[in-house]
Amino acid sequence: MNMNFCPMLLNRITTKGFRALWLAALGIVMSSLLGCSSGGGSASGGSGGASSASKVLVIGDSIGTGFGLAVPYPDRIQQSTGVTLINDSADGRVTAEGAARVVSLISLHKPTHLIVLLGTNDARVGSVSGALRNLQYMIEVANSSGVTAVVGTLPPYLTTAALNLRSEQISNGIRALSGARIAEVRNSLGDGSTTIADGVHPNDLGQQIIADTFVAQL
Repeated sequence: MNMNFCPMLLNRITTKGFRALWLAALGIVMSSLLGCSSGGGSASGGSGGASSASKVLVIGDSIGTGFGLAVPYPDRIQQSTGVTLINDSADGRVTAEGAARVVSLISLHKPTHLIVLLGTNDARVGSVSGALRNLQYMIEVANSSGVTAVVGTLPPYLTTAALNLRSEQISNGIRALSGARIAEVRNSLGDGSTTIADGVHPNDLGQQIIADTFVAQL
């Protein structure tokens, strides 16, 4: 028997085995990457497939109540998806009030998804940094409870240029929050000329656009 044949055979087996293991590992990594959702502050791609939402909790302000101007986006989300939806929106609410309610609301309703659209009133009476801290806290509470958080950027605030700038600053901060899917409400509504009814609150078209933008992230 040619003894030089054994090392050659062993080298061929080892090389082929390593190549097979490497290709298998690469396949696992690629499958994992392709299967990732859009969480972690991304607005592109939604949930990457059929929605897993079965119960949605909305925490919002007067945009979520409709303010008597239009059917609000939470009602439209429920109608279009058929999910159980709890709309905890209140006129004039700021992010600090939402943060104070999120633990008890999640404990009470046990949702699969949390939608948050807050910060418009903070642009008027609060601070940009405070609003972002409160929103990040709400996300962390949801994550710790196994709830998927979806946070919307803010609609245009058309009453004054200064308030619209603060609303844009809060929206930029929302895009950088971690642990949540980001619904690009602000960009979807455009400049607000055809979607905002009174300078602050969306009309029927605006409310439908907001609903569709959130549904894409469920």
